[in-house]
Amino acid sequence: MLAPVLCSSSTSVSAPSSWTPAVAAIAVETAAATTVSQLQDPATSFQKIAGLIICSKVKNMKTNNEKNDWTEFYKVTRDKPPSKLLVKALEYVKYKNKAIDIGGGALTRYLLSLGFDVTVIDDDELMAKEAVKIQPDKLHLVVSSFENFNFPSNQFDIASAMFALPFNPSNTFDKVTKKIKESLVRDGIFCGQLFGIHDSWNTRQNMTFHTKEQAKELLKDMESIYFNEEENDGTTANGTPKHWHIFHFIVRKT
Repeated sequence: MLAPVLCSSSTSVSAPSSWTPAVAAIAVETAAATTVSQLQDPATSFQKIAGLIICSKVKNMKTNNEKNDWTEFYKVTRDKPPSKLLVKALEYVKYKNKAIDIGGGALTRYLLSLGFDVTVIDDDELMAKEAVKIQPDKLHLVVSSFENFNFPSNQFDIASAMFALPFNPSNTFDKVTKKIKESLVRDGIFCGQLFGIHDSWNTRQNMTFHTKEQAKELLKDMESIYFNEEENDGTTANGTPKHWHIFHFIVRKT
């Protein structure tokens, strides 16, 4: 699911198949939040930290015995600062009533702290157990894949999909995106990222990649507030070369 990374032991590994798309998104989102929070540009690269998180996760994972590891993983990530892209998007939200966090992770707690009633979609039951410890009266976690979630119509003031959408398979991607848009109230905000076709993860199965033209076409039925393409050669935390290609966006339903 995720690109191979080189751990300090010099052993090349890939993210385990047991990692769900949503959980993989959390690892990337956490890396993004940590890096972006230190810089001014809301679309700043996150590659220097992503590999470290993945290596740490793989090293600690035990076959058929992941519960303790996941619990510790959530403890480490739950208090990470929100990405500046989300902070920027929230400037355009008229009412802080309902939010949907697609993929869950560090941002859920932040949205709750702002007073939102938050629905979280995640297909890992271990995250559900962690979620109930946060604020169950305003947190509604649904254990589901993105494609199988029953998005309500005209409900949410903001839909946050921080580094989550690319991990949805291409055969259901447009359907999921359409349902996300329909779940927003008028003037609701949709923010997140798409991965470009030049990204070096583009050979991974069950992920979706877009050209710039395709990315803009996907969002053209909404008012564009922010759109930024990031493409550069970089490395993971341990120096493994990687090419990054990302589209960061904030759009509004009209």
